[in-house]
Amino acid sequence: MRNRLPALFFIFFVVGLCVAIALRVTLVRSFTDPVTGFYIGKYATLTPILTIVTIVCALILLVPLFFPEKVLSPAPLSDKNAPLGTLAALSALALLVLGLSLFFSLVTTSTSGGLFLDALFTLAAAVYFGLQAKAFFTVVRTPNAWVALLPVLWATVHLIVSWMRFTTVVNISANLFDLLKMVAFMLFFYYHARLFGGVSNGREHRGLLSFGLLATFFGLLSAVPPLWVRLTGGRVGAFQLPDAIATLVLSVYILVLLVQLFLRRPTEKPEKVRPAV
Repeated sequence: MRNRLPALFFIFFVVGLCVAIALRVTLVRSFTDPVTGFYIGKYATLTPILTIVTIVCALILLVPLFFPEKVLSPAPLSDKNAPLGTLAALSALALLVLGLSLFFSLVTTSTSGGLFLDALFTLAAAVYFGLQAKAFFTVVRTPNAWVALLPVLWATVHLIVSWMRFTTVVNISANLFDLLKMVAFMLFFYYHARLFGGVSNGREHRGLLSFGLLATFFGLLSAVPPLWVRLTGGRVGAFQLPDAIATLVLSVYILVLLVQLFLRRPTEKPEKVRPAV
C-alpha cells in the first residue's frame, strides 16, 4: 500500500515522457532548421500535441505537492549507498567538465560576467556532489546544510544566465525546455538540500517526489532528443554536449534517488540519512 501511490505517478511519468520524447525526436529530426533552431515544414500537427502532453504531465506530476503529510511514507536511505554514490560521483564529474567548458567559452568567445558566475557555481555544485559521493561510499557525515544549497545556487544562476542568453526563448522550443528544466532542478535541489542537510520542514518528501519527477521529465526531454538525433547522424543547431551529459547524469541521479525513497521496500533495520552537524 505504501508504494502504490508513488508508483502511480511513476507510471504517468514514464508514459508521458516516452510520448513527449518520441514527438520531440520527430520534430528535431524532421522539422527543425539546424541553423536557426526554428521549426520548418509541416510541423503544425505535432507541436500542439507535444504542448498538450507536456502541460498535462507537468500538472499531474505537481499533484503530490498537495497530498496530506502522512500520505507518503518514504523508505530511509542507508549510510552506504553504492548506486547513489556512483551517480553522485558521475554528477560531480559531469558538472566539472561543464564548468571547465564554460570557463573555456568565457576565455575564448565571451566577456560575460554572467557566464563567469555560471561557470563558478557549476564548479561549486561539482564540489558538493563530490562530497555527497564520499558520504554515500564511506561512513562519514553528509555535507553541511549550507553546502547542500550549492546545487540550488547553481540552478538559479544557470537559469538566469540561460534566460539572458536565450533572446528567442518564446520561439525556439529547445530553449524553453532548457529553462523549464532548470526551474524544476532548482526546486528539486531545494528539497534535496533539506533532506540531506537535516533541515526538515515536513514537506520535503512531497517536494522531492513532485519536483524530482518534473525535473527528470524536463531534463530528459531537453537532452535526449537532440542527443539522439546527433548520435544517429542528424544535425542539431546550438547543441552543447557537456550540458546535455550533465543533464542526463543529474536526471538519472534524481530518478534513482526517488526509486530508493518511494518504491524500494525498507529493510528490517533501516539506517537514517545522516543529519548535518
